[in-house]
Amino acid sequence: MIHKLDKETIKRIVDLHQEQGLSFPILGERFGVSTSRITQIIKYHRKKQQKVSPTNTSLKNHIL
Repeated sequence: MIHKLDKETIKRIVDLHQEQGLSFPILGERFGVSTSRITQIIKYHRKKQQKVSPTNTSLKNHIL
């Protein structure tokens, strides 16, 4: 069964993982999705943060 997760739910998952350190299996159980789905969500948001992060040198070069 495929569960459609809305933006708020995904934000809660990411926040719970980052702020409280909840593991992927616990998050999966809590939100009714697989551990691999939680892994995909977290990886996507890490990549997204790296692209926006001010420490990314490729963005610094464009600003200068």
